[in-house]
Amino acid sequence: MTTLNATTRPVGPRERLRATRRNLLLWTLQGWLAMFFVASGYAKLTEPVENLALLFSWAGSMSAGFVRGVGLVEVVSGLALLAPLLSWRLGRAPLLGAAALLAAMALIMSVVHGMRFEVGAALTNLALFAFAATVVRGRSR
Repeated sequence: MTTLNATTRPVGPRERLRATRRNLLLWTLQGWLAMFFVASGYAKLTEPVENLALLFSWAGSMSAGFVRGVGLVEVVSGLALLAPLLSWRLGRAPLLGAAALLAAMALIMSVVHGMRFEVGAALTNLALFAFAATVVRGRSR
């Protein structure tokens, strides 16, 4: 038995299963991104800059205000990835904006780390970019 969706296209069991799997993948990526960026941002907000310079080499060459600002953006954006869980009224807009912002930040930081020859950090940020870009693409449908 098939049903009709809003676009009057038949939706059978295979299509529903595919949509369910895609939704599960996207929520998993959103959860990972939220955990990573909230934790990273929290550290940037609460730790002394001297300690952060040991973890994030770029933090030692930036002002404390800039590092704290990046941390705040990371925490707020990480939480916004979970916006549909917090409020269905907010819906997709905060999620898409946050995912796009985090994708841009991750891409910029991969370039920064690459220029500093920090291969591990550059690759980590490329993976974060791929996750965030996948969320943007998958949720914008």
